[in-house]
Amino acid sequence: MILLGKGEDKNLAGLVNKIKVNLPNSDANYMNIIMKYIYAFMYEANDSVVNAEQLLSEILEEEIL
Repeated sequence: MILLGKGEDKNLAGLVNKIKVNLPNSDANYMNIIMKYIYAFMYEANDSVVNAEQLLSEILEEEIL
C-alpha cells in the first residue's frame, strides 16, 4: 500500500494510526508483519505531475537515493 500525504508528518502518522486501528487483528506479531507492507512518502503534487506512472517513478527514484 502506498500512502501519499500532503502536509505535515503528524497528519500522515495519524492516518497510519487509523489504518492500524481498523486492521482485523492487533496482535504485535501481526502488526509487525503487516506494517512491512505499508509505505509512506510525503509528496506534494504540482503542475509537473502528468500521471500516476510518472508520480510513482519519481517516488521510487527518491527512495533509491
